[in-house]
Amino acid sequence: MPILSKREKLIRRIETGGQRKSHFKSRNGCNFCKEKRVKSSQAPSLLHAILAVSARDLLYLQPDRHQLLPIFYHHYQQFAALYNQDLTQPPSVTAANLMHSNAFLMNVLVVADPSSKASTSWVTRTEQEDIDQAFSWIKVQAIHQSILHPYNTYLPHTFWYPEFTKNHDIMQTPQASGLQPGPQLTAQLVEICDIQPSDTTNTNVYLSAYRVLCTICETAAMNKHLAPQLFGVYIRFIVEMKPPFVQLLHRRDEVALLLFAIWLSEMQELDLWWMRDRARNECRSICGMLLRSEDWRIRGVAEYLAGLIRPGGLVRSNGL
Repeated sequence: MPILSKREKLIRRIETGGQRKSHFKSRNGCNFCKEKRVKSSQAPSLLHAILAVSARDLLYLQPDRHQLLPIFYHHYQQFAALYNQDLTQPPSVTAANLMHSNAFLMNVLVVADPSSKASTSWVTRTEQEDIDQAFSWIKVQAIHQSILHPYNTYLPHTFWYPEFTKNHDIMQTPQASGLQPGPQLTAQLVEICDIQPSDTTNTNVYLSAYRVLCTICETAAMNKHLAPQLFGVYIRFIVEMKPPFVQLLHRRDEVALLLFAIWLSEMQELDLWWMRDRARNECRSICGMLLRSEDWRIRGVAEYLAGLIRPGGLVRSNGL
């Protein structure tokens, strides 16, 4: 029997269907990989979510491939059905990893729906059913925290946690955010929102949203294409919206809409393929409505935001 080299042995093993040799890795390395790995049979919802996001990403890159649409919607619908079943799992580290992954991917999918256009914004609808349907993507984002609340104890042990808590100092030289909250804009928003020094989030429904916007605008806007950390700061606006504020948005309250439009204009600054079109379309629709406001202060900010919207995104200036 001829003596085979290692390479020849490997080829023969592959050809005969033999099990491959384990790769060289430390014990800690193997354990780390196992912690990150999720078997599709154990989490079919996550499998469908990943396939749906992949199909949507390909459709974004190759919009002429219309055959991707039914693939996207099939896996999206399967994921949505299984997602509700996963919510019944008792809290644990494993369940927390799954639910944080599912919640994040659900947020991506509802935002990236290919049918989203300027004409589908809830602010342009008249029938209540159409309004509710067009507003649903916002409601999904807004209930993010309540869905994940049972798993908060396990959050520091999930594999998502380090990605959103890394030190911002790893970024490069900071530069100002595109929409700087200078004294004029800050003063205008304080006045428009009727914010008083003694206000709390319980007494002024706009205060929480205003504070998050100030944090976003003051955050250094560097290397945004790297930015899970910046995404964590920016996304706080919508996932931490209180029910009263969400209700005001749904009813098309002008002050709530203005704050939301400012957030949308900021979200376009992040390199997020799944958010950019939605943010631009919704911002355009909201600004179109607010330009007809009877409040000259709201019209002024809306006019500024509308002037920044371009087919390819927002073009920044030096502020109001």
